[in-house]
Amino acid sequence: MSKIVNGIALLIALLSFSVFSMPDFSGHWSGVINDEDGTPYSKLSLKINQIADKLNGSYCYVTQKGNRIDCADDSEDNLHGSVIGDKANILFNSTFGGKNGKAELSINHRGMMWKLVSDPIAGEFYAPKSFSLKKEDAKLTSMMKTRTFSTDSFTITIVNGCGDFNVSCQDVTYFGLRNKDNSKIKLRGRSIDDDKTHHATGAIFKSGIVEYHISFEPPTLKVTQGNKVLVNQTGRWM
Repeated sequence: MSKIVNGIALLIALLSFSVFSMPDFSGHWSGVINDEDGTPYSKLSLKINQIADKLNGSYCYVTQKGNRIDCADDSEDNLHGSVIGDKANILFNSTFGGKNGKAELSINHRGMMWKLVSDPIAGEFYAPKSFSLKKEDAKLTSMMKTRTFSTDSFTITIVNGCGDFNVSCQDVTYFGLRNKDNSKIKLRGRSIDDDKTHHATGAIFKSGIVEYHISFEPPTLKVTQGNKVLVNQTGRWM
């Protein structure tokens, strides 16, 4: 009888060890590859929630300096998989129609490695062959605030990395979607501040000689090229 009890205890101990030694993939992981001039060319971001050996989350790949954005909505999970040994096998969907792409994730002392195993099928996609990622600080990630407004022609999402749209900020990101053809662009910029109150009243972003001006109240998109106004549309916050 004692041998049976001891055997059961050993089995429980082994099972417990295998659970607690399982790598933890949970968190917000991201990595950037810069162009020759030092500007970001591609960024891969993964938000992963791990429960036991099961993974769910979102996949976002921005490449060609923001001209190709393959990212799920904030409320959508387009990634799932499972942990096997010290690695995770995942399936991910592209917002361009590709389904069930396969990738392998592995954690090392430098962070996490993404390796594309097979391309998504039936549709287009944008995904890197390999990518090095690091886990972002949860406190810094929680500081980011997002607001979205739409005009007749565009849907614009502004991400403020300083945590408050009213304060001066040098870390503001623009995600623009042209409604008629779903073309997307991503730009980095800064807030536009009131000289007297020093509160942010909008944001400005540049793409070459083209400038994107955002006013917060009312939400307005104005795109200029030198003295020429290309777009000037007022919308509403969503």
